[in-house]
Amino acid sequence: MVVILDQLSRRVSAILLDPDNSSPLLEALFNTLNQGVGLGVSVVHDISSWDSLVLLAIATVTCAMLIHWLLRLRRSDTIRAIGLTLAIGGIVSDAINRFLFGHVAIYLALQLNLADVAVLAGFVLLLARFFITATTRGGDRSSRGRRRDSASPSGG
Repeated sequence: MVVILDQLSRRVSAILLDPDNSSPLLEALFNTLNQGVGLGVSVVHDISSWDSLVLLAIATVTCAMLIHWLLRLRRSDTIRAIGLTLAIGGIVSDAINRFLFGHVAIYLALQLNLADVAVLAGFVLLLARFFITATTRGGDRSSRGRRRDSASPSGG
């Protein structure tokens, strides 16, 4: 779903936004249409085709690892599943743009695109789930440890 929405928004932004001028109609949300290399590496303006292949390889390996993690989740771990799905969709969509066009379209006012927003939202959900789990497990460990100590035959 993220891939489809990002690809559609890329096409719509190409129609609505002039690459040289901001659109007054959408100025609050959208910026000028720029070309970038995607989230995390958008500071690099001069990217060769060789560098693009390296970025595609990194995206492929990252997606493979995230998909592996997603497939191993319990069905009840909805927050992690949504976070991983958003991140994978965003990475795949940026990789498609990089492969087909040699760049990604940057059109949101924060120098992001919809795929970047999905990746960020996915990782925020993963971090939130991590801290929720760490807090919950921290309490469980201390109570289990006390039960074991009091139940042990040598430690009365």
